[in-house]
Amino acid sequence: MEHLDIVLQNVRGMLNETVSIADKIPAGYTPTWAESLWLSLFDGRNELLTFTALAFLMHEFVYFGRYLPFLVCDYIPALQKYKIQDNKPVTREMKWRCLRSLMFSHFIIEGPLMLGFLPIAKLAGIRTTEMPLPGWTEMAMQIAV
Repeated sequence: MEHLDIVLQNVRGMLNETVSIADKIPAGYTPTWAESLWLSLFDGRNELLTFTALAFLMHEFVYFGRYLPFLVCDYIPALQKYKIQDNKPVTREMKWRCLRSLMFSHFIIEGPLMLGFLPIAKLAGIRTTEMPLPGWTEMAMQIAV
């Protein structure tokens, strides 16, 4: 319970802050093009909310983007013979019910988890907007753990 209190205090503190690029770039360091682009997304905005929105948008793009080819295949008659349950048609109502359930899950369950990621990542020492951004080896180690 003590760890949860620490994270919640960190979240409350982060909700009242905005990011200034000048504070993130060390003296004498020239950010790369990618680092400048990354920092520009946060400049003058709340870091927690911006990071959460970016994570959520990336998640939705990947999640639905990987489904699009299968959605297209549902409408190609020649590919219907490859359906796993060929005797069970997928109706428009079934698709909408699935989408509603999915969006509930994404916004109500996954959204708050994404909101809690940045404070936990900061507590774990993962650099997100501090310059220079971590190299590939450091990122690989953090992802592996």
